[in-house]
Amino acid sequence: MKVGLARYPYITPSLRGGDSTLFDRIQQLYEEHGHDVKNITYRRPGHFLINGLPPPIRRALLWLIDLMLPAFFSFQIKKLHSAYDIILADSSIITNVGDMNVISIVNIDYQAYEDALKQHLPLRSRIKLKFSKFFQNSGAKHYPSIAVSNFVTSTYKKKGINVLTTISNSIQESNRINHAPTWNGRFIYAGSGSFFGKGIDILIQLAKRGLEIDCYTDAVYDGLKSFPPLPRKILLDRYRDYCMLIFPSRYESFGFVPLEAMSAGLPVLLRRTGIGCDLENEIPEFILSSTDEKIADEIMEKIALIKNDYENFSRRAQEFSKNFCEHANFDSAWLRLLQYHAKGQK
Repeated sequence: MKVGLARYPYITPSLRGGDSTLFDRIQQLYEEHGHDVKNITYRRPGHFLINGLPPPIRRALLWLIDLMLPAFFSFQIKKLHSAYDIILADSSIITNVGDMNVISIVNIDYQAYEDALKQHLPLRSRIKLKFSKFFQNSGAKHYPSIAVSNFVTSTYKKKGINVLTTISNSIQESNRINHAPTWNGRFIYAGSGSFFGKGIDILIQLAKRGLEIDCYTDAVYDGLKSFPPLPRKILLDRYRDYCMLIFPSRYESFGFVPLEAMSAGLPVLLRRTGIGCDLENEIPEFILSSTDEKIADEIMEKIALIKNDYENFSRRAQEFSKNFCEHANFDSAWLRLLQYHAKGQK
């Protein structure tokens, strides 16, 4: 089959997130099974007309254009869709522009994201979210959607939108580490440098209490030990140097980093978002439930709890990661999707 992958157009490679990881893996999987896979790239309209403008005006115009990115990208896809048997499109860049052979992949629910961060968002971000929510909901009501986690499925259902199915993200067997860590008092954070989105403000609170956390991220903040982001393979190996992942993100659609850290035997601390919803039922000690004002206290308490029974929690973390990935059946689920789609076209 001819498969088109319409991805979010990251300008800076270091900002690529879990959605890029997902699309990379889908592309690899489909190509290994003989399908013709092409990435559908987005070209910002009119960029050649504004490159010569003064920087403030140029930035303002680019921001306005990016507000309309789903509409621009959707019309671009509409021109190309007949060249593909199926197009898998990131839900953040697809909206309703008529009948197309498109399936929307929900890597983020903008409504849930806004709910989690609304008290921290500046006006500019709130305006952009209004547009993002409108376009995403419009597309979700027109094209079948696939959620990347049970958490995303639940947030979609809360706003009255059903998903075609849930194909939970997973990690490849090659990215699993056979490692039995011991307590060494070293903590790690890995991920985006989004200050409130990823809970960097919480990490700074912990640092002020004397908890040293090595932060592998794309931003540098006073009071934190910051290191440049690492390629996934190197990061996986780096987990051997640590005993726990601190991951206070306020919103995750899935959360590759916690799952990969657990595969290396690291206990993790994260909120009830993304994979945290699944983890809460198995290892509730890893879940943070306090308000922002009290979450630093909760983290310190849970670190002490886990330290006192570290070998047990490390083993449970590794078991959870292994069982979760086996249950997800990632490869077979995405291959079945093409089979069902092919039957539907006949």
